[in-house]
Amino acid sequence: MKIRPANEQDLAELSGWFLTESEVKNWGGPSIHFPLSLEQLKIDIEWDVAQSYALVATGCRGSPHGKSPNPIPDQIGVEVGS
Repeated sequence: MKIRPANEQDLAELSGWFLTESEVKNWGGPSIHFPLSLEQLKIDIEWDVAQSYALVATGCRGSPHGKSPNPIPDQIGVEVGS
C-alpha cells in the first residue's frame, strides 16, 4: 500500500461508492451534498485549499498476497485533510 496525493480521477471514482444520501452523510458528514457530483464534491471538501490523499493498494484483487503476474492498483480510500 502507498499514500499519494489524490487527484480528480480519485474523486470521480469516490462519487460512485455511495448509493444513498445516508451513506454519503455517514462517510462525509452533513456538509457533503447528495447526489455526489465531481464539481459539488470539490466545493464540499474545499478541494482547492485542503490537501487530499489516496491510500492505494498495489496488489491485485483476488490475490491473497498481492502476488499476481499483472498487478492492478486498487483504490482504497481518499482522505481529506488540511
